Amino acid sequence: MRRFLAIVFCLFLISCSDDSDTENSNDGINESDLTGTFNLFPLALNPEFTSVSEVNIGDDSLVGLLNFGNSIRVFPYVFMTHNEIVNDEFQGIKYAFSYCPITKSSVAFKRNGIFRASGYLLNDNLTPWDEETETIWSQMLLKGIIGEKENTPFNTIPVVETTWKTVKDHFPQARVVTADLFFTRSSSPPEEENNNGNSANAPAVNEFVYGIINGDKASIFKYSDFSSSPLINISIQGQKYIVYGNSSKKVINAFKVEDFDEYTAVNGEFPYVFEDSNGIKYNIFGRGTNGITLEKPKFAYVAIWKAWLDFYENFEFQEQ
Repeated sequence: MRRFLAIVFCLFLISCSDDSDTENSNDGINESDLTGTFNLFPLALNPEFTSVSEVNIGDDSLVGLLNFGNSIRVFPYVFMTHNEIVNDEFQGIKYAFSYCPITKSSVAFKRNGIFRASGYLLNDNLTPWDEETETIWSQMLLKGIIGEKENTPFNTIPVVETTWKTVKDHFPQARVVTADLFFTRSSSPPEEENNNGNSANAPAVNEFVYGIINGDKASIFKYSDFSSSPLINISIQGQKYIVYGNSSKKVINAFKVEDFDEYTAVNGEFPYVFEDSNGIKYNIFGRGTNGITLEKPKFAYVAIWKAWLDFYENFEFQEQ
């Protein structure tokens, strides 16, 4: 009997330990932190794509671009408001593209199953739900938050945000997701606040900024940071990045490099943005004229500044 009781007691301790580890492993996020209701958005699976010349939207309309080798796929945000998440497959890669109209953030990631917007919001940001594991994910935290895949990070695909005019002028051969996805879905934008963070270099509340995430810290880049030079060199945990920004094209992207001194800006040749010491030019996707593509940060995207404040506490700004 004593042995039996000892075994039961040990099992109880292990159970308590497991529960504690699970509770502490996800920064305390649970269903009570979500707003809204579980109300799955309409499914968008394998949508149609059309030519740039067939699409009629405003020049200033924001779009997200995905680059697959020599192919570019365009997702106008105005077409995304009904579904918010699109499931597609291209060149054997299954992926999802998501856009949150409140936080103005877009990300893309490889997928196994089918994803839909859950109807819940975390800090006014959409929470994807996957059909395979029924996990709820955070778009801006880029990981599962409730369910089987809790704390599992997205396997991201870099999104380049820009305007429709930039697409028309520089990527006329791109393929554009069709307007069949478009439907006006009412949503209330977050109220404006006068909190710009702790730095004099912090952006305005609704300003669009690009962030590179490193744990609980984000390196923030504003379009105005590139007024004197289109390239900014930054090191994050020993990894060197060249960050390119262009306010007129409304585009910021970052690229992993070994040596800053090997690269110089290319002016007036967009979509080529810099070249190396061997004369190889690289475009805004990091694809070189030799066919090699530079790596991008795994966790980086554009969102309004207020949204960054809602998810992260530690920021690094560029010196003015």
